[in-house]
Amino acid sequence: FHYLYDYQGSRVQAGECIHALRSLGHEVVVADMDPAPTEPAHAGAHVRSALKRALAKYLHEPNALLKNVPAFIRERRILKAQQPDVVIVRYKLFRCSSLLASRWAGRPVILWVHGPGAYTARRFEPRFVHYPFLAELIERFTWRLADAIVVVSGELRELLVTCGAPRERIAVIPNGVDLARFAPTGDGH
Repeated sequence: FHYLYDYQGSRVQAGECIHALRSLGHEVVVADMDPAPTEPAHAGAHVRSALKRALAKYLHEPNALLKNVPAFIRERRILKAQQPDVVIVRYKLFRCSSLLASRWAGRPVILWVHGPGAYTARRFEPRFVHYPFLAELIERFTWRLADAIVVVSGELRELLVTCGAPRERIAVIPNGVDLARFAPTGDGH
């Protein structure tokens, strides 16, 4: 399950991972869960938009948490239809529905984490009100639901451990390059 519609780098990385898995003979089904947002074209859209802007500061975290309900229902349907051997989930703060749906379906889950969302949100998203311990609580819950957590560096593994992730479930798989596409020439290029 992939929930990061607006991060082009994550799409490239996910695409490369999918390509590599398929080249090894695995069947890969991608569930891209967050389409790019569109502006509603109904009467009252401007009022709704103004209200969202005014309340977004206070409702960002509760709203993100509540999005798990419809996502869980959709993900359960996908898992029932696809019956995957394993589910790989790209981590997003407050989004634990994929892990819960996978547990419900009896499927192992690999959580692909690029950083602790609670720390990042508090440090780099000052425009939102952050409720004490909510993000950290959900983040630790999410990490504990995963059968395995994949990070790209030992430093990131240590940061996740200090934030409550179980060390024994974390695997470090550094970013790599496909040498068939990016072969070094020997002249520094």
